[in-house]
Amino acid sequence: MTPPDVCEIPRWQQLKHLLNNLSPAEFKTALSETPDVVLIDVRTKAEYDAGHISGAINIDYLSYDFWDRMEQLDPQRTYFIYCRTSRR
Repeated sequence: MTPPDVCEIPRWQQLKHLLNNLSPAEFKTALSETPDVVLIDVRTKAEYDAGHISGAINIDYLSYDFWDRMEQLDPQRTYFIYCRTSRR
């Protein structure tokens, strides 16, 4: 007997409904108004090293351990995530 076709939904699509995309102006305002926020830069290390928002940590979206690192974050904290084009 052949198992039925399984259509797995990619993890990013499962999480997308939990995200709140902000314009650059909204992001700047929310960042200044949100206490104890953790800022995550998901660009590559080279992009991060070339310049990043002060205090941001780098978790490269394209790295092999991206999801492992994201899953280690404290779910009780507030996170602001940014990249270069808002596609990551």
